[in-house]
Amino acid sequence: MFRANYRPLVPNLVLHPRVSGRPDYRDCSGWGGLPFRRCARDCETLNDNVGTMPLDWSCGVLAEGLRCYKNEEFFLAHEHWEGIWLKCEEPEKTFLQALIQITAAFHHLQRKNFRGTASLLRAALRRLDSFPAAYGGIAVEALRESVRAWLQALDREGPSPQLPIPQLR
Repeated sequence: MFRANYRPLVPNLVLHPRVSGRPDYRDCSGWGGLPFRRCARDCETLNDNVGTMPLDWSCGVLAEGLRCYKNEEFFLAHEHWEGIWLKCEEPEKTFLQALIQITAAFHHLQRKNFRGTASLLRAALRRLDSFPAAYGGIAVEALRESVRAWLQALDREGPSPQLPIPQLR
């Protein structure tokens, strides 16, 4: 049930009490309170040919999470992707877990938890190490390089590295 006095952790986000029945669900797309568009390829069913799920970043929950990530609304991106991650099988499960950990790391950074940021980035990097340079529509090698740069900056500079957030492309 929606609570009228509910205060979001992240300000300036639209609340969606009717989506999934959760009062804490927020949409970062700026669609003015409408739930995000469902996509036939939201990884709800397995691909019968190979027993794995497609990773379609163009629509649905993955796209919504990507939109949140690009808007630096990391907690929301994590929430979108976690629902898909729970349905996935390997190797997509490990891959999405790494992306979720990167997202959670930058949520920690926003809250000035630098130790948590570094720990999650290291865990994500370990998971990404077994993937090829490109996987699931993501440039994995570029992502790994960016995560390594962040880890070096956090080790050297401490709380305020001047690097861009790793791009998911």
